[in-house]
Amino acid sequence: MTTIPSSARFALNLLSHAQQTPHKTALICAQQQWDYAQLAERASQIANALCALGLDKAPVLLNLPKQPDTVAAIYACWLSGNHYIPIDYSQPEARIERIITAAKPALVLDQDWLNTLDSLAHSNDYEHDLAAYMSRLRQHRDTDIAAILYTSGSTGTPKGVQISHDMLDFFIDWAVDTIRVDSEDTLANHASLAFDLSTFDLFAAVRTGACVWLITEQEQKDPLALIRGIKKHQVSIWYSVPSILSMMARSGELNKSHTATLKQVIFAGEPFVVAALQRLLTCLPTSTRLHNWYGPTETNVCVAWEVNRAQLSELRHLPIGALLPALEGWLIDESGTQTPLSESLGKSGELLIGGPCVTPGYANVALPRAAAFHQQQCHATGDLVELSENGLVYRGRIDDMVKLNGYRVELGEIESLLHQHPAIEQAALHLAQDELQHKLIALITLKDGAEKPSLLALKQHLKQQLPAYMLPHKVVVTKQLPLNANGKVDRRRLAELV
Repeated sequence: MTTIPSSARFALNLLSHAQQTPHKTALICAQQQWDYAQLAERASQIANALCALGLDKAPVLLNLPKQPDTVAAIYACWLSGNHYIPIDYSQPEARIERIITAAKPALVLDQDWLNTLDSLAHSNDYEHDLAAYMSRLRQHRDTDIAAILYTSGSTGTPKGVQISHDMLDFFIDWAVDTIRVDSEDTLANHASLAFDLSTFDLFAAVRTGACVWLITEQEQKDPLALIRGIKKHQVSIWYSVPSILSMMARSGELNKSHTATLKQVIFAGEPFVVAALQRLLTCLPTSTRLHNWYGPTETNVCVAWEVNRAQLSELRHLPIGALLPALEGWLIDESGTQTPLSESLGKSGELLIGGPCVTPGYANVALPRAAAFHQQQCHATGDLVELSENGLVYRGRIDDMVKLNGYRVELGEIESLLHQHPAIEQAALHLAQDELQHKLIALITLKDGAEKPSLLALKQHLKQQLPAYMLPHKVVVTKQLPLNANGKVDRRRLAELV
C-alpha cells in the first residue's frame, strides 16, 4: 500500500487485517465473537449506506450500546469520510437529548437505523469497495475531524471536544510503541466508547491486529465479571480508571491466578492513592508493568509515568510523569506568566500543553480563552501541577471541574440542576476523598419555609438529567455558603461544613 494520510490509516488497517488474517478474532463482547473479516464486512455495509445518503465530512452520532456493531459503525464513519460522535448509552435520555441538540449531527445512527439497514440490500464487499474508499479518503486531510467526544459543561450544556485524525494517530503511534502492543495481545476495553480512554483500546488493537474484549455496560461495575473476564479472555493489556482496579482488588477475588496473562496495566482519569495501588500490586504478577497516564480529553494522553515498584513506599502522591516526545509544556502562575517546564523544577501552576496532541477546538461553541490557545496548538488544562524530581505531580483543579471515578465532571452542571429544586436557594458541591473513593457532597441553603429534601429526593430530582456517577452521595444543609472576596463560593472552605 502506498503512503496514506492519517485520516485513512485506522480504517485501512482494518481492511488490511481483514485481507491478511480474516479469521483472527477482532472483537469479543458478551456472547459474540467477530473476526476481522466480519468486522470489515459490517463496517463496509454501514459505510456504503452512509455514502448513499450523501454524507461527507459530516458528524454521525452513534446512539448505541457497547457492541460489535458500534465499533463497526466507527470504522464506517471513517471509510465514508465522516466522523463519529459516541454516546454513553447508560446516560439518562434527557442528557442524551442535550448532547444531540448541542452536536447538531447530520445523522443519528441508532439500533432502529441498523435494523432498517439490515432489511435493505447494501454491499458489504470491502475488497471490492477498497478503491472507492481510497479515492474518497485521499481527498481528506490529516487535520480533519475523526471524532467529537462530549464532556461535562459548566452551563449545563455538554461540551464537544474535536479529535482530529492526526491527534489520534500521534497518540496511538506513541502508545503502541510504549506498551509494545502486538497482534497476539488482547486489550480490555472497559471505558465507555464516549470516554477518551476507549481510543487506546480500540485503535491500538486495529493498528496491530490485536483483539479487543468489549466490556458491556452491564459488566463495567461488576468486579466478579471483570475478574472472570480477564482470565477467560486471557487479557494482556488493561486500561481503566483507578477506582475500577481498586474495586477489583477490594473484592477479595482478584489474585495472581486470574491476572497471570496481564503484561501491562494502565490507569488514568483520576489520582491513584499510593496505598490502593500497593494493594493492587499484591494481586498482579511481578512481571506486570504499570503505567500512570494523564491528559484531558482536549489532549488525550500527554504525560505518562511508568510505576517503579521499589519507589512506591517513598511516595506520598503518584507522579503523572513526563511529557510525551514532541510535546511542549509550561506552567502558568497566578499572574498568567508562562514558564517552560524545563525551568520549573520545584514550581507549581496550571499545566499548559502544546504540540500535535492538542484539539483544534470545541464543536459549535465559542470559548475565547481556550480558542486562543487552540489556535496556537496549545491547551490550558485547568489542572494544578508541580514539577518534582520524579516528574509532574497532579495537585488538583484550578476551576470547578473535578475527576469523579475517572469521569470529568463540571460541578456547575450539577449545581445548575440543584438550583432548579423548589426547596433550594443556593447549592455548591464538594468532592471528598478517602483512601479508596471519591464522594460528591451537596451543600445547600433552603428557601424560606422550605423543608430539607432527603438525599433520595435530590437523587430523584437529578437522575432524570444526569448519569449515576454525577449524583451526590450526601446532602448537607447550611445557613450560608462560604464566599470569597469576589462574592463567589469559596470551594476551599466547603470542607469545613461537611
